[in-house]
Amino acid sequence: SLERIANEIGEVTDLAPLLKGIVTSALALLDADHATIRQRRGEEYWIVAGAGTGERVVGIHSPRGHGIVGAVVERRAAVASDDYAKSDAAIPAIRDLGIRSIVGVPIVVQGEIVATLTVGRLEVRPFDTEDQRALEGLASHAAIALRNARLLELSRRLEALSRDVATETGVLDAVMRHVAAEISAAYDAGVVTISRVIGDQARPLAQVGVEDDASMRTGPPGPLARQVIARREAVVLRDYGTAMARESHPSVAVADRVGLHAVMGAPVIAGGEVVGTVMVGTTAPHRSFDAIDLQGLAAFAQITGAALRSAQAREEREQRIRRLSALNGLAWQLAAVHEPYDIARLAYEAAGDLIPRDAFYIARFDAEKREFDFVLQADGEDVWRGERYPLGIGATSQVVMTGEVYLVRAPDDAHQRQGMTFGEATRVSGSAAHVPLKSRGRLVGVLSSQSYAAGAFDDEDLVVLQSLANLVATAFENAEHMQQMRELYLASVRALAAAVDARDPYTRSHSARVAALARTVAEEMRLGPDTLRRVQLGALLHDIGKIGIPDAILNKPGPLTDDE
Repeated sequence: SLERIANEIGEVTDLAPLLKGIVTSALALLDADHATIRQRRGEEYWIVAGAGTGERVVGIHSPRGHGIVGAVVERRAAVASDDYAKSDAAIPAIRDLGIRSIVGVPIVVQGEIVATLTVGRLEVRPFDTEDQRALEGLASHAAIALRNARLLELSRRLEALSRDVATETGVLDAVMRHVAAEISAAYDAGVVTISRVIGDQARPLAQVGVEDDASMRTGPPGPLARQVIARREAVVLRDYGTAMARESHPSVAVADRVGLHAVMGAPVIAGGEVVGTVMVGTTAPHRSFDAIDLQGLAAFAQITGAALRSAQAREEREQRIRRLSALNGLAWQLAAVHEPYDIARLAYEAAGDLIPRDAFYIARFDAEKREFDFVLQADGEDVWRGERYPLGIGATSQVVMTGEVYLVRAPDDAHQRQGMTFGEATRVSGSAAHVPLKSRGRLVGVLSSQSYAAGAFDDEDLVVLQSLANLVATAFENAEHMQQMRELYLASVRALAAAVDARDPYTRSHSARVAALARTVAEEMRLGPDTLRRVQLGALLHDIGKIGIPDAILNKPGPLTDDE
């Protein structure tokens, strides 16, 4: 009975056995000799399963408008031929089997004809109305079973991928490559692209089937991606090349080069915003995507969104750890240096690992003179000592006047354009973060990091940059204290040397002259600041032994005795 057959095929979940079960059941239901299922592939219908004599024609295909299948598709209803051998529209390979009476019905899933079921007899024994109704009933149950089998297979893949994503610990791009590979396998698709969308830019995170560096570059989304983003729902194109023939975009050129045919795309939505897209395409001209495929892709896009959020949160957490570690290491390094340029150089090098940094500078501010001393300036890897500039109206001056961070989000910022520029003149800073150097509540300068890209700095970047600026400000203050201590120490040594020289009128100011000459020689030798100080101190103290010698001996006009 039809009910028993429906139960039997409903229990089969694998596609190949299910198709075989449907055609076998059709033979028994209508007492026939021949049964086939045809599926559409492009503009043709292919026999994908057969029973009875139908087994001998599996793999045969014909244009969609030919034979009884063409009539079934056109009418979307059952069509019968009492004597197929006399039909002008008969497919030769089927007629040659000796098929006489034949009937076909559509298998419709979610409003689309996904296949046709054809049953034939080797004798002229027409199929009556009752036979047609029975076959239509079987086709309805077959449609449900096929739909359920596909959905179950998709569900299995989605569940497995969800588990993988939940336990994934790799970096974002690696996770996305895994997701793309699973989507490719699910749809047997030759091309898959997962992209991240930020503002009006898209960056491909993973691709399958496209070996092209240019296609991985950040840029405006492609034409289909724009549709997906705007509509916030899955979109399918049966022929991408034809649909996008008038579009000018790198993705269209890549699609043309690989021979892309049917394509579908879905948005990746997180927090109510479209944060990415998933594109699936096939180069097979007979392939197309239906409603179930779109439904599955939407589910894959949800998993992609979860993977994106999880990987991004993991990377942000790891980035915070790296930044904290770098700032901690910098604090130890700064404690060991006391020259302003050396302090600024360490900060510049650390900034490269912490924040966007195409250009960079550190300027100390002299409140009494109302001018900046640019301790260090850099454009890319070119680093140099800066000069002194008066307080003005640029971004750096705004920080001093307000005591707050000044964030430049785009190249047309008024204060940024009025301020000092350096580096490559044709590449204006697209964004910049200017933060105050403060120590014990006192503003001592400005630290700035700039990027050629607009909107390069987020809130966390500003927090990190301010932490870096605080370390630099403290290092500058410590350097000042150290300089003051050195000057006090040097003054004490000079006084001591003067006292020694005063004991002997012949060598008055001798130590000071030796110290000046020694320092000049050391500077000519380009010795470091610490070595310069040691040379100067050593020269001042080279006669310190005289302080313990009695005047009678030190100033004796004649020769000294052995005891003296």
